[in-house]
Amino acid sequence: VQKISSANFKNLKKLETLNLRKNKITSIEAGSFDDLTSLKELDLYYNQISSFSENIFEYLKELKVIDLHDNNLKSLPAQLFKNNRKLVKIVLGDNQIEEIPSNFFAGLTEVEGLWLENNKISHLAANLFKDLTKLRLIYLEDNNLKVLSKEILEFNKKLEQIYLSYNQLEKIDAELFDGMENLKWVYLRESKCIDKRFGNSTSNLNLLELKREIKAQCN
Repeated sequence: VQKISSANFKNLKKLETLNLRKNKITSIEAGSFDDLTSLKELDLYYNQISSFSENIFEYLKELKVIDLHDNNLKSLPAQLFKNNRKLVKIVLGDNQIEEIPSNFFAGLTEVEGLWLENNKISHLAANLFKDLTKLRLIYLEDNNLKVLSKEILEFNKKLEQIYLSYNQLEKIDAELFDGMENLKWVYLRESKCIDKRFGNSTSNLNLLELKREIKAQCN
C-alpha cells in the first residue's frame, strides 16, 4: 500500500483500531479518516509519510493512541491534533522533525506518554508542553538540543521518566526538575554540562544516568 485515499475507509463509523504499520505509504488523501469517528488507535509506524494536511485527523475525536514512528516527517502542522483532545499516547520518534510549533500540544491535557526521540529537534519553545499536565514519560533522546531551561518542564510535575541522552546539551537548568515528586528515571548520557546543583530537589530519583566524565558545573 503506497497511498490512502478518501474511499478506503468509508462508513466504518464503529472501527476502533486501524493498523497500517510497515507498509510503503507515502501519502494520505485529505478526508481519508473522516468517517472513523469511533477510532481509538491509529498505527502508521514504519511508512514513508513526509507530511500531513492540517485537518487529516479532524474527525478522530475519540483517538487515544497515535503512532507515527519511523516515517519521513520533517515538519508538523501546528493544528494537527487540535480536535484529538482524548490522546493519551503520541509517538513521533525516528523521523526528521526539526522544529515543533509552539502551540502543537495545546489542549492535549490527557497525554501521558510522548515519544520524540531520534529527530533533529534543536529548540523547544518554553511553553511547548504547558498543557501536558498528566505527562509521565517523555523521550527526547538523540536530537540536537543544546539548552534546557527550567520553563521547558515547568507544568509537567507528574513526570516519572525523562530520556535526554545523546543530544548536544551544553546547559541544563539546575531547577529543571523542581517539584517533580514522582520522578524516578533520568537519562542524560553524553551531556556536556550539568549545573552542580542539578537533581538536588528530586529526592525520589532512582537513576540519574550521566556520561562518566561529565563536567560538574557550567561556566
